[in-house]
Amino acid sequence: MQQVLSGFLKAFILGCFSYVALAQGPGNAINFTGANNIVEIADNGSLDVNDSVTIEAWVYPTGTDSYNGIVSKSLFTDAFHGSAYVLRLYDNTARIQFWISRDGEETGSYITTSAGALIINQWNHIAVQFASSQFTRMYINGALDIERTDAVIDTIFNSSESFRIGKNNNAAENSFPGMIDEVRIWNAVLDVSTLQSWRKKTLIASHPNFSNLVGYWKFDEGSGTTTADGSGGGNTGTLVNSPAWVISTAPLDLGSIGGMKWNDANGNGVKELGENTLSNWKIRLAGAKTDSQLTDVNGNYSFTELFEGSYTVSEELQSTWTQTAPPVTRNV
Repeated sequence: MQQVLSGFLKAFILGCFSYVALAQGPGNAINFTGANNIVEIADNGSLDVNDSVTIEAWVYPTGTDSYNGIVSKSLFTDAFHGSAYVLRLYDNTARIQFWISRDGEETGSYITTSAGALIINQWNHIAVQFASSQFTRMYINGALDIERTDAVIDTIFNSSESFRIGKNNNAAENSFPGMIDEVRIWNAVLDVSTLQSWRKKTLIASHPNFSNLVGYWKFDEGSGTTTADGSGGGNTGTLVNSPAWVISTAPLDLGSIGGMKWNDANGNGVKELGENTLSNWKIRLAGAKTDSQLTDVNGNYSFTELFEGSYTVSEELQSTWTQTAPPVTRNV
C-alpha cells in the first residue's frame, strides 16, 4: 500500500533539524528456485475466462529455459488435452508467449509471441489481453508490444485444470526461473490508461474494474504454505515444493517523503503570505535508503521510490539561522 509522507523544514541556526518517517513498500514475492516450484490454485469456474481476459504480473526472470511458465490453466502432458491458456517465457528466450485454445487442444489454439524481450535480472511488468474474435495484445512495462487481429478465436476453453503460477506443465524444466509478484486476472479487457496507471499500485476497491477481478495474488504473507486471493473470490493458492518467500523489490507502491523549506519569519510554524521559500538548501535522507538533494526554486524537496522502513530527514547546518518548528524529532 502506498503511503506518501510529507514534512517541512524551517530555517534555523543551532543544531540540525531531523524527523523520523515511515514508508511502506511492495511487501513480499515468491522466488521459484527449483524444479516443480509452483503456486497452485484449485480449479474454479471464475478462472475460466472465455470471451475477454486481462492477465498481469510482475516478473523477475534470472534466466530462460524451454517454455518457462508464468501462469497457466493447462496440463500439456497429454497432447495438450484440456488446456485453456498459458502465459510463459518463449523457447529459451526472454520473450513472452500467450497460448490460448478454443477447444482445449493444440489444433484449436492461437498463439501470440511478443516482439520485445524482458530484461533478465530485472523486474518487468507484463500484461496480456484477449477479446473474443477481435484481438490479443501484449504489454511490457506499460507499453503495447504487439497486437494480433488476424483469425482470432472466438472463445477460450473451460479447463478443469488447476490455475498454476510459476509453471507451464508437469515437466520440471518448465518451472519459472526467478521471482513473481502481483498476479492479477480479470474477466475483462482493461483499457490502456487503467492498465498503465494501476500497474505500479496494489489494487483497492476504487479500481475502475475491481468488479471484474477474479484472481489476485499479492504474496504478502511472507511465510507459510498458502497465499490469499485478494479478489474476494476465494481462490487460495498453495505453495508446492517449497518456492521461497522473499522481500519484493518490484517497483510498485513505493513511498515518498517530501516537504518545503521556508523562512518562518514570525516563528509560528505556519507558512504565511510574505514568508519566502528557501532554495538550494541541502536536505538529507538516511535509513533504508540514503540520499540528499537541494531544495528547488520553490523550497520543495521530495525523496521517491522508498521501500518500507524508517527514515530520518535532516538538513545541512547553515549559519545565521534558527530552528522554529517542528520539534527536533517527530513521527509521521
